[in-house]
Amino acid sequence: MRTKAHPLMRLACSAALTCLALVGCTPATPTTQGAEETSLLATALPYPPEQAGVEAGEGGVLVGPMPFPTPGTEAIPWEMLINQALIKDVTWKEYAGEAPGGAADATVAFSLQYPQGWHVLEESAGFNLILQNQQPGTSSLEHDFVKFELIPLSEHPSLEEGQILDPDELRTVLMQERPAVLEIRNELPGMARRLALIVEQEATWYALVGTIALPQENPQNLERYTSILLSMMASLRFP
Repeated sequence: MRTKAHPLMRLACSAALTCLALVGCTPATPTTQGAEETSLLATALPYPPEQAGVEAGEGGVLVGPMPFPTPGTEAIPWEMLINQALIKDVTWKEYAGEAPGGAADATVAFSLQYPQGWHVLEESAGFNLILQNQQPGTSSLEHDFVKFELIPLSEHPSLEEGQILDPDELRTVLMQERPAVLEIRNELPGMARRLALIVEQEATWYALVGTIALPQENPQNLERYTSILLSMMASLRFP
């Protein structure tokens, strides 16, 4: 049962915590993974979940432990997910950097777009890129809080023991012509939402996590920030 704590108190937390329910992830130490280990994107998880040896919870949800679901056969175009009318006034900047790659000491160059005026945080322990609308260290319960995180994963995404995932919250999208899984979960109606996208590149998995927490119910702002975060995800490019 979900708590009624204020969304900023529950959602303005570390990247590892915000994506636990989705991937059971921890920040990565680069490792080499074989071709057989990168096959999660090759075939879709069989449904209903009983066919995968996992009992369904209430409402047909998936319950871990189990591999994270793989993309479906049909991708939803980003144009259908992003409401451009809500973000037509946003001025975009480019962030370019390097993230840990599939082998030890290897890196992968990447770039993405983010709104001008947002703040950039780069964690020195391992790698964790955070882009957010509020000044670091001054997050306030009185203002809208929006955060985007790019997190390398130490292992394949999966649902850990007791973790629950609703397949109805998943979308298949294309990232540079490759299928990826997007989760959109409403935490509090009109106030709080979490988005998470799982991407694989050069035998390394990455989680793109978006957090929205509003001080009061505002469906229009919620949708606007959702479109901003989705645009940032869609803009991710590897060479």
